[in-house]
Amino acid sequence: MLQLLEVGDFLERAPLVLLLLVIFYYTLYFLTTVYFVSDTKIYKRVGFGFAKVTSAKHTEIDDMKVVQGFLEKVFFNTGTLKFNTPGSDIFEIILPRVGAPFEMKRMLYEAWQK
Repeated sequence: MLQLLEVGDFLERAPLVLLLLVIFYYTLYFLTTVYFVSDTKIYKRVGFGFAKVTSAKHTEIDDMKVVQGFLEKVFFNTGTLKFNTPGSDIFEIILPRVGAPFEMKRMLYEAWQK
């Protein structure tokens, strides 16, 4: 029946096209995400053109958490830094794949204490 409607080729290729679109989206998201820290704030910028910027003052950060899995610690010495602000139960700014995350956390605390 699908061959009579001539949509058989499209339906066979649809999963591959969908997979390529998902890969393209996440690659673009990864390449356009930028994190930066100043002496007063931490920022996360996602996108180009229509960008979304999330920021938090260091005085407003209630909790800074380091998450480091076994493989990240042993093979890559990387981890994830998570920042939480008041009034929210989720972490608003998440910095993945940070090298030496405990050292980075210490450096941020020292820089923000001045």
